[in-house]
Formats: sequence, structure tokens, C-alpha cells
Amino acid sequence: MSGAPHDLSGTWRGHYLQARARYGIAMEVAQEGARLRGRMRDEHTLIAGTEKLRGDDPGEDPTDYELLITLPEHSEIEGEVDGDRVSFVKRYLGKHTARALSERNELEVEIDGHHVLYAGHIEEGGAVLRGFWRIPPAFPGERGDTDRFELHRDSGRPQPSTA
Repeated sequence: MSGAPHDLSGTWRGHYLQARARYGIAMEVAQEGARLRGRMRDEHTLIAGTEKLRGDDPGEDPTDYELLITLPEHSEIEGEVDGDRVSFVKRYLGKHTARALSERNELEVEIDGHHVLYAGHIEEGGAVLRGFWRIPPAFPGERGDTDRFELHRDSGRPQPSTA
């Protein structure tokens, strides 16, 4: 580990992308050495979309489902900073539900302890975090999900010198 030349402590605001939509997030973190801890708040806790899902029968055609996902608003952050790289786990505080509706079926799943893995780079002198988030599969056969995120340091806090 090469250490942590950047102090990411403070407030960050930005977004993540999922299913071609942009969702606002705000993060408050404290950094001690390479360790990063804090909280995140999702501005949007209701996500809607459509997806083709296949049943258990391999010969079955995929079915169009309307998806409705409800997330807890708050989550805890724990991770580390290594040079210009940052990684953390976002653990939602509370249950997350996913409902899928088709003409023939209705499925609902409730997940306690939903988490998202974030990995990215510190850019623009410590003012921007950019990278990818990943949701691991919750159950066998699920593929998980991944896309990009971007966070900007709240301009109300002075930026530390990296010289």
C-alpha cells in the first residue's frame, strides 16, 4: 500500500448511473490514515424500469417485466484510500425491496443488508472521485449490476494541499 496523500474527509456530492438514469447522492466521510468511514444519502429511493427476465425453463422466451425498486435513504461507508485510488463498501441501513410485474406474474423480493462496492480514482487534486460501482449477485443465477459514479468535494470545505 502506498499510503494516502489525499485527505478525503468532508462532504461530497454527485451521482451514480444505473439503467441509463442518473441518481443523486451525498456523502460525508472522515479519513484516518488510509481508512475511510462515513455515511451516504441517496436522493432517489425509488427506481423504476423495465427488463426482460427468463424463467426457470431454458426453452422459455424472456418476459417483459416492469421493475420497481425501493432503497433505504441512508447507508454507511467503509473503505480505504491507496494513493490516487479509493474503494469502499456502501451498506444500506434497512431493507430494500424489488418488485417485478408482468402480464402473468408478480415477484417481490425483500433484501436486508444490501450493499454496493465502489472503486475509483481521486482526480483534480483531490476534488473529484470517479469510478465504478458494482452490486454483487444477491442469489444464484442473478448477474448483479455495475455502472459509473462521480462525486465532487463540497466547495464549502478548503481542499488540503498535496504538495
